[in-house]
Amino acid sequence: MSCGSDRPSPNCGVCVKGSNYVNSESDYFGRLIEVIQIQYLSWPVKSIVLFKCEWFDPRPRVGTRVHPKYPSLVEVNDKKRYNENDIFVLATQAIQVYYVNYPSCRRDKRD
Repeated sequence: MSCGSDRPSPNCGVCVKGSNYVNSESDYFGRLIEVIQIQYLSWPVKSIVLFKCEWFDPRPRVGTRVHPKYPSLVEVNDKKRYNENDIFVLATQAIQVYYVNYPSCRRDKRD
């Protein structure tokens, strides 16, 4: 995916809700790498869209942190990766998110 790859914070992020839809600490955040469409040749033609993603570590206070006052604001540590083999997700399961750099000069918040 070359679109936006030259920008410091490309807008190609995805979020997949965890098994507990109430608790936002079980959500998975990732960066979209590739979009894959699979077509099944039958009548009518059916297709499935998959997202290949690079996932961040979903563990609370390690890779992600939900803001206590604003629960829709989630801090993601860009240096912590989720090293599992589950790199694909159905496009219908994902929502788009936007990543921006942390607006602080504190050393502990750089990543």
